[in-house]
Amino acid sequence: MYVKLALRNIKRSLKDYAVYFVTIVFSVSILFAFLSLGFSKDVLSLAENMGTLKGMILALSFIITAIVGLMTNYATTFIIKKRKHEFGTYLLLGMEKGQVVKMFLAENLLIGLSAFGTGLMLGMFIFQVFTYIIQTIFESPFTPNVSFSPPATGLSALFFFIMYVMNTLRGGTLVSRMKIVDLIYSARYNEKQRIKTPLLFSAIFMISVLLCVGGGAALAKTLGLSDNRVYYYMALSLACMLGGLYGVYACLPIGLHLLQTKIKKWSYRGSNLFLISQITSKINTTGKTMGVLAMLLTAALCSLSLGFSISAMYKTNIQYESPFDIAVGIDTPYIQSFDEVLHFVHGITPVKDFVDYKIYQITDTTDIRLQKTDILRLSDYNRLRVQLGLDEKQIGKREFIVHSDTWHIRKTIEEELNHHPTIDINGILLSSGIENLFTEPFQQYRINGTRGYALVLPDEICNALPPVKARFVATTYSSAPQTLKGDLTRYIKKEWRPELTSVPSGQSPIAMVVSVKSWSVANGLMGLTTISFGVMYVSLIFFLTVGTILALQQLTDAAEHKYRFDLLQKLGVAREDIKGIVGKQLALYFLLPVMLPVIITLCVITIVNRIYGTFILVENTIPYYTAISFAMFLMVYGCYFIACYRGFMRNIMRKSPHI
Repeated sequence: MYVKLALRNIKRSLKDYAVYFVTIVFSVSILFAFLSLGFSKDVLSLAENMGTLKGMILALSFIITAIVGLMTNYATTFIIKKRKHEFGTYLLLGMEKGQVVKMFLAENLLIGLSAFGTGLMLGMFIFQVFTYIIQTIFESPFTPNVSFSPPATGLSALFFFIMYVMNTLRGGTLVSRMKIVDLIYSARYNEKQRIKTPLLFSAIFMISVLLCVGGGAALAKTLGLSDNRVYYYMALSLACMLGGLYGVYACLPIGLHLLQTKIKKWSYRGSNLFLISQITSKINTTGKTMGVLAMLLTAALCSLSLGFSISAMYKTNIQYESPFDIAVGIDTPYIQSFDEVLHFVHGITPVKDFVDYKIYQITDTTDIRLQKTDILRLSDYNRLRVQLGLDEKQIGKREFIVHSDTWHIRKTIEEELNHHPTIDINGILLSSGIENLFTEPFQQYRINGTRGYALVLPDEICNALPPVKARFVATTYSSAPQTLKGDLTRYIKKEWRPELTSVPSGQSPIAMVVSVKSWSVANGLMGLTTISFGVMYVSLIFFLTVGTILALQQLTDAAEHKYRFDLLQKLGVAREDIKGIVGKQLALYFLLPVMLPVIITLCVITIVNRIYGTFILVENTIPYYTAISFAMFLMVYGCYFIACYRGFMRNIMRKSPHI
């Protein structure tokens, strides 16, 4: 009987449950899709250290479960509030309270099981889409696989039980404790307004604003810092901003109430009095809820913008950091030959061509542009360009080339070449121009130009300069295995005993770097995949949670305060005016939690772009992906606003065809 009655109630309230049901479906589908990625052998085999993706997904899933659990708890409360009068009617008609509780549990379990099953099916499709995207990134063939992953299905069921079933049982307990009088007349109750100390409210509000400003100042303090203090200031900034954000929104409804009492003309203009009363009727909970939602939105917008930007950094920097198939850098000039290294590499993957050469520097110059600047011979530079499939360059005996593959350094170099186009190399003046500035990927942070650029001089001038570093670059016939990086590193550190041109003075450790293109590409793509999918995982759930709570909050008000809109109609308010009031009320509720998070996110992104934008080898990457993140948020948020507006109007128009 309970199942039959529950099915009838679900069918009758299907539109009211739509927002809740769709959110649970999408939450389960996203959870299952990402867990399936974490256990997919096809995905984990794409890179040597792809297991990081699995660990990240499992860790984030616990956080997601907690957040969705809070949202489910709020939604359960919404359902109970919306149906209090119905439950009270059942009790008045003679139904026992235990029977009402069983009916409520049956309804929610049926909704939950339906949402879980639908979510798994949708999650399977989303998993296929994610797998296709990842394998496309890695240029790996994609084969559809419609089988369910047992570990992913089991974990999804466990997380669903934690975040849904337990909240449903808690909701049943709440129903069992309610009194009939509260169930029947709860829609006419307002929360008690507890504003006894306006001065205290003002003080808390000002302190919260100062915390937000202080958080921005702490973040700005990281400009120019390069030590561990950066992380301390960032942690302090995050704590201040989130704490201040919560404080501002917690005080917001009280502030609106005080505004109503202080500004009489504004309060009685149009529908402002009604709108303020709608907010202040829930003065004790609205602000706290908005504070939590604002914190979630700030975290989601910042993480999504920065996560996408960092992922783009991995993708962009791959071609610049590892353009050569294999590169070895030894920061000493005494290496006579790399023949043994060549033999070791050739034993693993056939070598097509190679170059071993020296890096030179000027040690006794007062020109800051030349101090610790890496210099290459023109012949070595052209041989390296041949390795990359580029054309060779020719210059005169009194000219030089500048190579820089880093955009922010390149701007400075362009200005220098326009204003100071000459350099003095041991009394010899050399000149250059913009036409001799080349920007192809050249691995200039580890191999050729550790300051982000290198000078290329005629061979006869370089021959008079002291060499300071030895380099080896090789091109292979086919892509080298990713494991070559680790094998080659171990060989150079533990087995290689190179012949030296002379015995180096001192016992200081010699810096070295080993680069294998296949490993760097896979590692960069792994970083791109892990970070981008991780932030998308968290942010989408946060967006769904915020949209759902705001929508359910307003739909609860529509169900509880429908009689208020009936009174407005009886007082002669036209239907179009009521639509306008509803639109303003919903717009106010949906805009308020967004305003400060958007401002804070833009401030954070601006400061972070100034600090870390130079590490991304394409200009304006962070602002570009911030715009994409905001567009994604607006799409999700806009859908919830439209669904909420339609549901709100349907609720207040129910049994009132004249509205």
